[in-house]
Amino acid sequence: MPFSVSRYRSEVFRPTLFWFAVFSLCWMTLLLFVGGTTTSIEAGMAFLDWPLSNGSLNPEGWTEQSDQLAEHSHRLIGMKMGLLSLILAGVCWVFEARKIVRNLAFLLVAVIVAQGVLGGLRVLFDQLNTGADTNAVAQVFLVLHATGAQVTLCILVTLVLMLSKSWIEGERSFEGQDSRSLRFWSKAAIVVLFFQLILGAMVRHLKAAAIFGDYFPFLTGTWMGWESIFPARISIYTLVHYFHRVGAIVVTLVLLRFFMKAWAYPFVRKNHGNWIMILAAAITFQIFLGAMVVITLRNPHVATLHTLLGASILAITWALTVCFHRTRLATDS
Repeated sequence: MPFSVSRYRSEVFRPTLFWFAVFSLCWMTLLLFVGGTTTSIEAGMAFLDWPLSNGSLNPEGWTEQSDQLAEHSHRLIGMKMGLLSLILAGVCWVFEARKIVRNLAFLLVAVIVAQGVLGGLRVLFDQLNTGADTNAVAQVFLVLHATGAQVTLCILVTLVLMLSKSWIEGERSFEGQDSRSLRFWSKAAIVVLFFQLILGAMVRHLKAAAIFGDYFPFLTGTWMGWESIFPARISIYTLVHYFHRVGAIVVTLVLLRFFMKAWAYPFVRKNHGNWIMILAAAITFQIFLGAMVVITLRNPHVATLHTLLGASILAITWALTVCFHRTRLATDS
C-alpha cells in the first residue's frame, strides 16, 4: 500500500502545533529586536563576509565586542528562525488538512530564505567590500530586508491565528454589507502602516532620523516647513524624513477612523475590544517614541524600541484585519 500523507491530515485543533507557532512568533519578535539593535548601533558591517563571520560559524572573540555581538547574534537567531520555519512547514504538511495553512507555512520558509539572502547581499554589496563611491546598492538591500521582516511577521501572525482553537472551532466567515466599511478601513490601515514602516526603514538606514532635530515638533520653524525644504534643501534625506513625519499623521488619522468603525460593532467590542485599546495605546506611545528619536538625535535604545513597537502595531492591526474578514460582525450580542 503506497504511503500517503493525507491520511494524517485533519482540521482539528492541535495544541502542540499551535504553541509551536506561538513560540516561532516570539522568536521572530526576538529577531526583530536584535536586528533593530544591530541597525541602531550601526553594527551591520561588523563582519565583512557572509554567510560566515570572519570565515567561521563561531568567530573568535565575537562576544567581547558589542558590534560583533549584535551582528553575529542577529545571524544566529535568523538561522534558528529558518530552522523553526522548516519544522513548522513540515508538521503542517503532514497534519494540516487546510491547503491555505500548508501554503502559508511554505511561503514563510521562502520569505525567510529570501530574508537571509537579502541580509547577505547587504553585506557583500556594501561599499566597504565593493569600494563604490556611494552605498546606494547596499541601502536598497537594507530597506528590502527590513520590509521582508514585516512580511514575515504578518505571515506568522496569520498562521498563529489559523492554528488557534478559536479559529478552527469558531464561527465561519460571513460576507455582509454592514461590515464592508470596517473591512475597508482595516485594509486601509494595513496599507498606510506598511508604507510608513518602509519610510521608517529608509530613515533608519539613511541615518536621516535626526534631521531637523533642533526644531521639533516643527521642521524648520513652521509646522510643514515647505518654504525651507523645497527646493533649497531638497535631498533624499530630507524627503524621506519629511514624508515619514507626514506619514505619522496619516497613519494616526486612518487608525483613528478604523478604531471608530470597529468600536461601533458590539461583537467587536466584546471579542476584540481589548486588542483595539492596546493598539490605541501603542499608537500614542509610538508617536512619543518617534519624537524622542528626533529629540535625542537617534538614541539607539529609543530607536530600537520605536522600530519594534512599529512592527507590533502592524502585527496587531494585521491580526484584527484577518479576523474581521472571517468573523460575523453583524452579531449584536
